[in-house]
Amino acid sequence: MRFSHYRTKAGALLIALAVTGVIPAIGSASGSNTGPHSSDIEVSKTAVTAETVGASTTITWKVVVTNDGGRDLEEVKLIDPGVDFGTPVSSFDDHCTAKPSVGDKSNNDHNNVSTCVDDPTVLQEHESLSYTGTQSMAKVCGWVKNTVVVTAEDRISGRVYDRQKPTLEARATAKIFVECADFDVTKVAKESSYNLGQTITWIVTVKNTGNVALSNPVLDDPGVTFGPPTSSMPAGSAKHAKSLRTARGVKKMPKSSSRCEKKNSSKSQRSVKDSCKKDDDPDCDDDDKGYSAKSGSKDDDCAKDDGVLNPGETLTFVGTQTANACGVVTNTVTVKVVSRPGKGHDGDKAKDGDDKYTSSKSKTGATKKIVVKRSNKVVKNSKYDDKYGDKPEDQHGDKPKDKPHAPPMRAVELTKTSAPATTFVLCDVVVTKTANVEFTRTFDWTITKTVDSPTFNVAPNGSATATYTVTATKSAATDGAYKVTGSITVKNPYPTELPVAVTDQLASPGPLCAVAGPTTIPANGAASFSYACDLGNVPPANGAKNTATAAFSVNGVPMSASGSANVVVGQPTTVVNDSVTVTDALEGGTPAGAETSLFGPVTVTTSKTYTRVLTAPATPLACVDYFNVARLTLSGNVSKMAGPVKVTVCADSAVPAGVQVPPVLVVTSPTVVPVGTPATGPDLRVSKTGPGAAIAGQLVTYRIKVTNRGSGEALNVVLRDVLPRSFSVFRKALGASVSKGTVRWSIGTLAPGQSRTVSATFRIDRSATGRRCNTAIATPSNGAVATGRRCTRIAAVAGVSRTPGVTG
Repeated sequence: MRFSHYRTKAGALLIALAVTGVIPAIGSASGSNTGPHSSDIEVSKTAVTAETVGASTTITWKVVVTNDGGRDLEEVKLIDPGVDFGTPVSSFDDHCTAKPSVGDKSNNDHNNVSTCVDDPTVLQEHESLSYTGTQSMAKVCGWVKNTVVVTAEDRISGRVYDRQKPTLEARATAKIFVECADFDVTKVAKESSYNLGQTITWIVTVKNTGNVALSNPVLDDPGVTFGPPTSSMPAGSAKHAKSLRTARGVKKMPKSSSRCEKKNSSKSQRSVKDSCKKDDDPDCDDDDKGYSAKSGSKDDDCAKDDGVLNPGETLTFVGTQTANACGVVTNTVTVKVVSRPGKGHDGDKAKDGDDKYTSSKSKTGATKKIVVKRSNKVVKNSKYDDKYGDKPEDQHGDKPKDKPHAPPMRAVELTKTSAPATTFVLCDVVVTKTANVEFTRTFDWTITKTVDSPTFNVAPNGSATATYTVTATKSAATDGAYKVTGSITVKNPYPTELPVAVTDQLASPGPLCAVAGPTTIPANGAASFSYACDLGNVPPANGAKNTATAAFSVNGVPMSASGSANVVVGQPTTVVNDSVTVTDALEGGTPAGAETSLFGPVTVTTSKTYTRVLTAPATPLACVDYFNVARLTLSGNVSKMAGPVKVTVCADSAVPAGVQVPPVLVVTSPTVVPVGTPATGPDLRVSKTGPGAAIAGQLVTYRIKVTNRGSGEALNVVLRDVLPRSFSVFRKALGASVSKGTVRWSIGTLAPGQSRTVSATFRIDRSATGRRCNTAIATPSNGAVATGRRCTRIAAVAGVSRTPGVTG
């Protein structure tokens, strides 16, 4: 602001401003209240540029100090905290080639005439010093105001009344609207989890956090399809219209709807003051009323939203994407916007030397204060009412609009990427399994061995043929050691390892089974587990369900998956003693006592009848015993034996050479009994009792007992008893028939456990001596033959010749 004392000075120098929203401030002060040689300075301040980079803002200020008085000034100082001013530039040309204006009367009234000298320490008459300074601060958006205080000292002339050297002070305030183009972008998933194949919904919000309008955002999000956005300020609302205002004023845009026309038709024109306040200018009422655009168009309060993201406005985009991958889905969106370019305009400028120009600022402009150091007395101008020299009313001329120059705002492209948004895609963990039944089937065997006669009489050095029968009998099967076993497979569909705990249960609520396997399933892989359910001798139910369960956590939520298989009881997995081999050992064998294989391996009940030739001693009436053992071996190296069976062979001189008593029976091959016969067929046993010793000519009686030890009936049993040599039937036995030395009984059917006993009496010839054996043979029509034998040693009667007896 400019002040004059008792005269009107030339129009102050006004510097055109160079950025949007810059308000000029001009101030002056005078150091004397006398004539043309009074001191006066004029200060103007403008904002040149404002630049925001990252988190800091830098503003360039320009201050012009003009000596508008009649004397030179010195020790010019700028007080502006935070602003770093460089070396000033003088308005005079180099080496003072430019002189003061010819029409300036300040050099004509007194002898104290200023002359132009090249002295940088002196602010000469009509000289202006231009200072450029920068101010750095934390990032700021919007209005920034700054005041500079300028002090200078009057250079004392040689006149007495001028020896006061006062200190002059003036200040000027300027401000600038710092334009910030900025926005925030966020992205979230609507749900925390989705199932595979579902549609993921993403929500993206873009908020204009700056103070300039931006273009509608362009979203770059591969794989996501976005629909049109929704605005936080619906088009057509008054709030929406307000959001379109920036520091430059209201953006006029095309009508959006008939609703906008109706809304504006009922409104009066907005006052300049009201429009100014919408710019959030802190000094709107004082010096910037003309800065806001005039209202008057009914379209100012209603604007289309298309293509514009206004300050403070939020656009919400909803995008969709198919969930085609398992696990954590992480997604970001990149958003690009462009600041809306504005049109520049030229402000009204005062002309140099125009006496009619005065600043339009009346409150925040420059103040004038004169300090006389010598007397510390404040000198006031008689025409001013206050200490600082504010004019109560306008003096001269027209008041300009004071609208600053603003260059066109360039469009700025901004790109930001949101923080990663995550959701979780749930997939099925698959459990499969097998179920096998393991059990052991065990058989037991018994072995028996018989011989046709325990004694034989043959001529000295003669031989007897003994007939042996060995039977290996297989018992019914016994099943046990049941187990349900198998494998469990767990498939992990997720791209990370999956900790898992696997359990297995048979026919819930049956027993838990032992499971062995890893504790984690590899990413996108599978793992196998083995299990076993021990059931002892209790078989599982055929068709029972066996279930494996895998427990795990997905995205922090406990879950489980199961798989089942049906139990099928099949054939035994282990068979014990299913087959045996029978061996036989006979003294005197080759080598002595060696076992020879008799038959086998056999898997069913089997009998074998075979003969051995036994030699008699050379000495008459001498005997030798032969022992014979049959053996079968079971699993675990367990053996069962039949015997030893003893056969005695005696040398009897009465027996012709080549004859043996008893006679040789027919030898048969091994008889195989069908499977199940021991459990369902007859099993005959024959026992025979009688005297062990007798005298020739004596009667002897034998008792024969036939027993069915099987579990099935023995049908049509016939019992035969063959008389030995020198024996004859004394009387016919009850129910028996005699034919060719054989007594025959028809026993009929014997039930399981039933027995039948018969007896027969024979006469021994008087000439008989030695050992005699007779054999009883039981034959059923549906089973095996059974035999029983008894031997008697006969003593001779003295004086009786030994002649062969007649049998039967």
